Amino acid sequence: MPGQEDGTDPVRVSKFLSFVLRHRPGRIGITLDAEGWADLDQLIERANAGGMNLTRAAVEEAVRTSDKQRFALSCDGRSIRAQQGHSTSEVSLTFEPREPPPLLFHGTADRNISSIREHGLKPGKRHHVHLSADRRTALAVGARHGRAVVLLIDSGRMHRNDHPFYRSGNGVWLTDRVAPDCILEWDLAGPGGKPEETDRLALLSPGRFPTPRDRLSSRRSCVGKSLPVISCTVGPSPPG
Repeated sequence: MPGQEDGTDPVRVSKFLSFVLRHRPGRIGITLDAEGWADLDQLIERANAGGMNLTRAAVEEAVRTSDKQRFALSCDGRSIRAQQGHSTSEVSLTFEPREPPPLLFHGTADRNISSIREHGLKPGKRHHVHLSADRRTALAVGARHGRAVVLLIDSGRMHRNDHPFYRSGNGVWLTDRVAPDCILEWDLAGPGGKPEETDRLALLSPGRFPTPRDRLSSRRSCVGKSLPVISCTVGPSPPG
């Protein structure tokens, strides 16, 4: 990290902490344990040696003011970790399975929709797919990557089909993947991140993903009896 970076701005400090605690701890010569914890004094020392003018007070302020509570300090204040979002192989956070709300949300950019329609949601370089409990949070996540799209996830049905869900310490819902037929609808945000329609998720055309209910309605018998509800596909992620 050439030059001396400002370590007093909480936003800059937060981005720095995300980088080293989630993705590249080796960039400043620190190691994380299996649960993602790093020695705080060592992190500050190595950050300063690498050109980031960092203090304990600045770190504590970044932790306190993080809008999504991205980081946690240990009870004794000697260690720090990111709550979730890791891509480094050093970390394998353990979470207890939790029953999710019936519906969850995922924010992404509109350029990703074609791939999501075909493959669903996969973790990519992260360990889990990240889901939000409310649309507003998902919209903010999607807006960071381009023109925001909010996906509605049928998490209740996935859970009933024994697909595991976890909840991080800062309230982010995590799962291994989401199949295309477990994504019910999507909502495209207009300029400034505001929905193009009213604040609802039912853009039925052309933005509706196929759902089991859609397929079921086309297979009803002539006497009005319907087939059993089709379970969403929950299997291993495709290779690559």
